[in-house]
Amino acid sequence: MKFKPAFSKCIKTLGHCDLVTPTISTIHPHPISSTLYPIPQSLQTHAQNYLEELIAADIIEENTAEWASPMVLVKKKNHTNDNPSLRLALDLRLLNNVIDGCSYPLPKIQDITTKLAGFKLFTVLDLNSAYWQIHLPKTDWTKQFFLNTDGSHIAIAGILMQKQDGGELQPISYYSRILTVTEFRYPANKIELLAIHNNVK
Repeated sequence: MKFKPAFSKCIKTLGHCDLVTPTISTIHPHPISSTLYPIPQSLQTHAQNYLEELIAADIIEENTAEWASPMVLVKKKNHTNDNPSLRLALDLRLLNNVIDGCSYPLPKIQDITTKLAGFKLFTVLDLNSAYWQIHLPKTDWTKQFFLNTDGSHIAIAGILMQKQDGGELQPISYYSRILTVTEFRYPANKIELLAIHNNVK
């Protein structure tokens, strides 16, 4: 095929669309941060593998920010317990509430389908995982950050880190302990809150 390189079969071979550079303008500068959603224990390994795959493909990167929206894992139609197929999404409703709206005359679907009248064939050319191919300006990176934790039903732990002059984070203190018999029965979100409480008190 002449244009075979233009087709992507996985996220590692996605291209970068530079036709548009979206910006996220908000009605106020105050950061919005939402509490994270618990991930079912059965999906945590798959979620972590998926995030690592996105990092390796240079689609997302680890960082810190005051803006944060919870991550949501959506099962695709072909998802099975033996062969999990997940889609990573963000709950951006709180961010959407403070975005300065931009009016754009989108065409109506009815008008588009009307133009197909009388034709027997039509084709659609679309980007594979289009959202992952659009780069955000660095000024808007922090507004698209999401939270993800690695919960444990065995122990809780924490690391106190200090940013150095060069920007690197240097660990200066560690904390960890095994969960009690009662705490073993806590749901994942309560264990995460317990870890935060024990690390900051």
